[in-house]
Amino acid sequence: IMTREGFAVASDPVQLVSSLFALIPVPVAITDESGRVILSNSAFSDLFPGIQNTTSMPQHDLELPGRGTFEIETVPLNDQGMKIVYATDITNEVELRGQVLHLEKLAAIGRLVSGVAHELNNPLAGILGYAQLAARSDLDPGLRRMIDVIVAQSERCSKIVQNFLSLASKQEPKRIGFDLNEAVRNVVQLREYQENVDNIEVTTE
Repeated sequence: IMTREGFAVASDPVQLVSSLFALIPVPVAITDESGRVILSNSAFSDLFPGIQNTTSMPQHDLELPGRGTFEIETVPLNDQGMKIVYATDITNEVELRGQVLHLEKLAAIGRLVSGVAHELNNPLAGILGYAQLAARSDLDPGLRRMIDVIVAQSERCSKIVQNFLSLASKQEPKRIGFDLNEAVRNVVQLREYQENVDNIEVTTE
């Protein structure tokens, strides 16, 4: 028998199937009714060295260090309980699944942050408004300093809330001019609490 490429192959069907089974790159094995491996190709033996019985192998998300993640499938071969067992490489699928899950978590966090930011906006506006009104009154120096602190910190909180809302909002991408310094200041402001916790002082120039 000649292949399309002109190579000669065995005309004996048994030998042909044996050669095909041995050379196929997919890890394949044949098991008896108890799951004992009675025949396997080189790809299976290389991937699962020393495996004598497939019943103890996890069927889904079988992770092999340095080789990837595989899914074990079985197909009935005959009425005596023999089965064809083969492994499918699902490494990329598992990685994509993890990325999708991570993106879903980020989206949920974005919705949560947006909701919290909206809820904070109203009381912050009230605090800032009354503090600014109080700052216009005739106050003794000590009380004025406290009012000035309330105004400054309220404005700071308001900016942080606006940054969160801008981050969570869905906007069509477009090319516009922007103040790079302001962008850096916003990032530093959002990171300020964590930097203080980590005893890190950030200075900008």
